[in-house]
Amino acid sequence: MGFVKVFLILGLATSAFCFEVTDDIIERLARLEATEREHKQEIAALKGQMAAMEGNFLKRENEMLLKMNEIRGKCEEYGEETESEHYPDNKPLKLRSFTGVRDVVEKEVAFYARLSENIVTNLGRNQIIAFNQTVTNIGNAYNGVFTAPVDGTYVFHVTLMGLLLNATDTHYSAFIDVDGVAYSMFWIPKYAQLSRMLIIELKSGNVVSVKNDRIDDGVAGHHYSSFSGFLLYPHNHEPAIIGK
Repeated sequence: MGFVKVFLILGLATSAFCFEVTDDIIERLARLEATEREHKQEIAALKGQMAAMEGNFLKRENEMLLKMNEIRGKCEEYGEETESEHYPDNKPLKLRSFTGVRDVVEKEVAFYARLSENIVTNLGRNQIIAFNQTVTNIGNAYNGVFTAPVDGTYVFHVTLMGLLLNATDTHYSAFIDVDGVAYSMFWIPKYAQLSRMLIIELKSGNVVSVKNDRIDDGVAGHHYSSFSGFLLYPHNHEPAIIGK
């Protein structure tokens, strides 16, 4: 009998230890994912800054070349020689184009994702609903949340089927979140579907997600709930320097 008690005590202690270890691992993974998202945002922002700097440099260079061509043209009007070892053929200086800017501002971005589980329950307040079954992810900007790769105007569409797991609730509540700010709310009766579309201007690195509003609520998965979006058009601040 004593052996059985010892065995039970050891089993309970082991179970408690496993739960603690599991919770610790989950917490560490959550911190790592948050750090990864921050790094991706920083990288996207730095890429945008680099592209802008290169674009500004090329713009200044082309302005200088235009001025040099203008001066050479005036010199020719007065019959002055403008040939040099650098420009022996006396032709106008050719302006350069920067295709890197076009690569950035014309980036193709589109995604569509849904939930792999039939039912997602026990959601926390303001918890991100991670649509983990990605069907389309052009540009690889979606990874549970959407991180804008470039400045631009974006379109997002969310469909949810709410489950009322709390008997006192009459509606399921959620919202579209942009960097911690709620932009579009859902107020859904039990087992009903509701869709929202959001058109918004984003800066490179802005994060868009779908969040649950109230604790212990849930949503129906598979084809009943989905999250999608695409880049409508980029914000190109230096159109004159783009060349094909």
